[in-house]
Amino acid sequence: ASEAMNALLAQAATNTESGKTAANAILYECVNTIMGIESEKGLRVLGVYQLSEFLTARDNNLRYVSLNTLKKVLAKDQQSVLRHLSTIIECLKDHDISIRKRAVDLLLQLVSRKNIKLLMQEFIEYLQRATDEEKQDLTSNLSLIIEEYAPSIDWKVDTYMRVLLSASHYVPLHMANKFIALLTHCNDEMQRDVTTKLYTALLELCSTPHLLSKRSKFLQVAVWTVGEFSLKSAQVDPSQLLKVLRQILDRSDTDVRTKAYVITALTKLSERIPPLAADTQQILHALKSNPELELQLRSCEYSALLNVGADVRRKVVAVPHPPIEIQEDAHLPFSEKPHSRKTSTAAMEGSLIEFDDIGKESVDEEDSGTTATAQQHGSAQSSSSGDILMFFDDLENNKVEPHNSAVPSTGLDDFFSDVSPQNANNHPQSSPNRIFTIYEKEHLVIELELFKPDEVYSPEKTTAIVHFSNSNLFPLTSFTFQVKLPKYLTMKLYKATSDRIPGASNRKVQQKIELTNMKHGEKPLVLKYQIKYKQNEDGEFVVQQGTTQKLDF
Repeated sequence: ASEAMNALLAQAATNTESGKTAANAILYECVNTIMGIESEKGLRVLGVYQLSEFLTARDNNLRYVSLNTLKKVLAKDQQSVLRHLSTIIECLKDHDISIRKRAVDLLLQLVSRKNIKLLMQEFIEYLQRATDEEKQDLTSNLSLIIEEYAPSIDWKVDTYMRVLLSASHYVPLHMANKFIALLTHCNDEMQRDVTTKLYTALLELCSTPHLLSKRSKFLQVAVWTVGEFSLKSAQVDPSQLLKVLRQILDRSDTDVRTKAYVITALTKLSERIPPLAADTQQILHALKSNPELELQLRSCEYSALLNVGADVRRKVVAVPHPPIEIQEDAHLPFSEKPHSRKTSTAAMEGSLIEFDDIGKESVDEEDSGTTATAQQHGSAQSSSSGDILMFFDDLENNKVEPHNSAVPSTGLDDFFSDVSPQNANNHPQSSPNRIFTIYEKEHLVIELELFKPDEVYSPEKTTAIVHFSNSNLFPLTSFTFQVKLPKYLTMKLYKATSDRIPGASNRKVQQKIELTNMKHGEKPLVLKYQIKYKQNEDGEFVVQQGTTQKLDF
């Protein structure tokens, strides 16, 4: 019956001539049926091809429903959709804003390391002609895409600069902050090249003053960069730079935040380039009576700082800015929360999974818990149960109990047979927190922080906070940390704060476990764990296993 249905659908899809409303309706229903049943791959390819034909039609409604249907097809057959990437890109030039939005949503989900350069070029060109509403949504998503799929540091830095220029003041502040943080980790050569490019772009922008107020985020990044790294570039002319910074500062439509960046840059430049000192003092003196409190405070503080001894100024003012930790919302002055990447796919499930319920949803954390659950970014990753079951081959598929009751461990006698009572501590430990490094390899470090919530009345209870650090500049994605315990231990499980460990981050992702040792004083805490992650979105999963030392706590 299924073969007959496939044959019938193939015949209807190939023999029906498009062009008329009735024929298009029949073809559309054929495609919907093909995608809704367990059809052969060749038939799905035919259905996707027909949808791509709809995209070239003149009827706006037909193009709209085609884009919506292609978005649904992604879950089943992404490769077939990718074959028509150029046709989808053409929809970005459509006059209908609803079609352009659907095309953008579809293309955002088609981004991979293989096509990131092509699609990013299209997105940046689209930003230049997009409406204000589209710019705000798209730049938030582009920030996350750049972080996830950047093929190199050079490309990431260059792309950030292009987005900052194209999206004007609709660039989210966390994106500008992240770019600055990234720049502090680059080598001297890259810092010199970026400073030269930003300085040149700043001069060009100031030649068209009416655009300055629309490029606030770019101005902040450019001003901070030339203030910090101008000495590394021979192309920066101090007198011309002073003229430009004064122009930005004197304009009434320049926002307070940008002016604050200018004051800070001038203060640093005055110490590094002595001819600018007198002009800087004059500017700071004039700003002491500025009606904006933020500018008053900065000008007074910086003016006082420039009047102290030369040795102090060299140590405080002229010292290079240390590398800024790169995180989800890189913390710089005036920071704000980033937008999450919008996608139609399901959100990631909790990554900490109970030892005898692998694949089930982890227990949600109470509002008053120690670790807050962070918003998950990106599209969902389906759990691969095969390798998990090989790791936990002695486990039974029991149902997770509510998080207000502990879940007993079972079936681990063989694994924990080496845990002997004589190695355990017979007396309660002191209450201060203890930190153990349980994994340290390549760029990933995992630390286990233990403390007693109530040592007097419940010495058997221990709270563990697992800290994850990533010293690499690129993030680790689809990250999971799984645990199993011996039968004398029970635990409550909580979701990790994120399934993505940002690059150059130190203990920014945590996971909480509440442990109960039913043989406290006789047997120690021991955990066997498995970590699983991707170093790039299209790469293979890295899987590592290990066992903690016997934790007498």
